[in-house]
Amino acid sequence: MLALAHATAQAGAEPVWALPLARLDDEAFVRTGRMRWAAPTLARVVAARAPVSYADVLLGLGFADAAALLKAVQAWLQLFAQVRPAAVVLDYAPAAQLAAHLAGLRAAQVTNGFDAPPPGCPPFGWGVRGPYMERTNARKVAALDEVIRSVARAVGRDASLRSFLAHPTRWLDCVPETDPYGDARAGESRYVGPLGAPGDTEMAPWPDAAGSQAPRVFAYLRPAAPVWDTLRALAQAGANVLCVCPGAQATMRPDLGPAVHVVERPAPMGEVLRSADAVVNYGSTTFVCQALLAGKPQLMLPSDVEKWLVSRRVAQAGAGVVVRGGDRLDDAVRLLLSRSLLQGAQDVAHRYARKDWAAELAHFTGHAVRGAAVPAIGDARP
Repeated sequence: MLALAHATAQAGAEPVWALPLARLDDEAFVRTGRMRWAAPTLARVVAARAPVSYADVLLGLGFADAAALLKAVQAWLQLFAQVRPAAVVLDYAPAAQLAAHLAGLRAAQVTNGFDAPPPGCPPFGWGVRGPYMERTNARKVAALDEVIRSVARAVGRDASLRSFLAHPTRWLDCVPETDPYGDARAGESRYVGPLGAPGDTEMAPWPDAAGSQAPRVFAYLRPAAPVWDTLRALAQAGANVLCVCPGAQATMRPDLGPAVHVVERPAPMGEVLRSADAVVNYGSTTFVCQALLAGKPQLMLPSDVEKWLVSRRVAQAGAGVVVRGGDRLDDAVRLLLSRSLLQGAQDVAHRYARKDWAAELAHFTGHAVRGAAVPAIGDARP
């Protein structure tokens, strides 16, 4: 969103932020927007299990309670009336998305695809499958549709789940090969490539204990149960491993040997990917896309259903292997270090070798400010 705010300002418009109260005075937002507003909130519901489809996600974000959703939508409508935005750019902000739809505002949704499903909110396929699950999901979709219709009626408008999901222009900060819903979009979205980039980077030296001819594996992980086992498996397979793992110092780190170098500071992704032979990650869309565009095979350890959907798409493209609970790490590591995934990764990279992602970003911001002076950027992340 910061990248978009800078590009929007360069296009001659003024970014206006709607932010969680705790983030309102963050330096990055202060630098990029003269106007900052506290985003209206909607109480979240803590789910007992992983979501079956995006219908569960919306219900968990407060869309199960029509009265509470109406209150949040009315607060967004009041904010829109004050700011008078010419356009709204949405980042995982469904209540703001519904309000923009009901207000008839031009809206663009920046997404990795997860929060922009087809209208039927198809099941993810993460856990239990079968006719009963399909029927249960269909009931949830119908209930969501009725909640949205009732909120629309309360403000004198017509809307449905289908029209709510279809309202924004979608700009996916990824590539089709990582889009969770894949071919189901039928060309109604535009892909702008990975927009995110870490700040305050530092290039750490590669270890060479495994030998100068050993494969170099870059790992970008978060401290969790399989992290150390994965790094150990890579070292045992004869790789030199450079791992960025924020928060690693606060955990019990085993002795992984001299072929594994673990740091906490972010690395410059372009530089490290050029020198790596393969990568390991936890399914973060931005890094998965960057590695894919660099032509590097990937071993992915997704930490939630959203990251699993992204990782699964890369595996389907023949460019990576996904590891979930119960899978054998040593088998996955052997596959990663073989040449069987390399061709798939290089094929994807070659497909986009001439793509001008900067031009895609410029096209996006031009769309956002066309005929307008004051676009608003809404971010209702908790």
